[in-house]
Amino acid sequence: MLIAMIGMGAWQYFNAPAAPKPPTQRAIRTEDGIRQEEVGMDPDKLTQIKAWAESYVATQQLPGLVVAIARRGNIVYHEGFGIAQKDSILSIGTLTDTILSIMVMTAVQEGLLSLDDPVAKHIPCFQNFMVYCEGSSQDSLKTQAMDRPMLVRHLLTHTWGFPGLPIFQSLDAGVAFCDRLASCSNPTPNPTSDASFEDLVKVPLLHQPGSCFRFGIGPHVAAHIVCKLSGKSLQDLIS
Repeated sequence: MLIAMIGMGAWQYFNAPAAPKPPTQRAIRTEDGIRQEEVGMDPDKLTQIKAWAESYVATQQLPGLVVAIARRGNIVYHEGFGIAQKDSILSIGTLTDTILSIMVMTAVQEGLLSLDDPVAKHIPCFQNFMVYCEGSSQDSLKTQAMDRPMLVRHLLTHTWGFPGLPIFQSLDAGVAFCDRLASCSNPTPNPTSDASFEDLVKVPLLHQPGSCFRFGIGPHVAAHIVCKLSGKSLQDLIS
């Protein structure tokens, strides 16, 4: 989650225009001894990262995080916050989420879609999702309708409600049942068809969109939307 969050937040908020700006009075240098402006970064925006990162620690959304930004082969920003240090060793599991999230945020930056777009606008069958109430089998399962739209931003922040990996997330029988249903899903982004994503709707959401974190395949769904809007395959978009 940490890397995906940085990929989504920092890319959109702190990426500066490609054309270098006039040097500021601070003339802040990168770890490689190059001024940030020389590689197309805005020092004024980079200084805002501190408040942005510390807000997550202060509100106990994260115990700590490391933010590292590279531009044109140079590390232009590298700091640790909360319990994390610059040299903290972090897991880079699910690195695909980082790549997919940056790809989606690039599409947002280019105006292809908005983070506040309802997902059903791009994948119509997603309007049929139901939300888990109780039950630990198909016979005892009870659900209710969504009371709010599922947004693209919910996909990237893993708050869209879809069950996740059962191996570490819950010992509750009902939640574990939904997790097992979700683990059978393996949708593939496709620029011309929603077919592999239609089966996801058969699995109930564990909570209303935007109300709780649940690690899962949200970035993959968002990447599918970008494939549809661009008319390109995932491989073509990444390359």
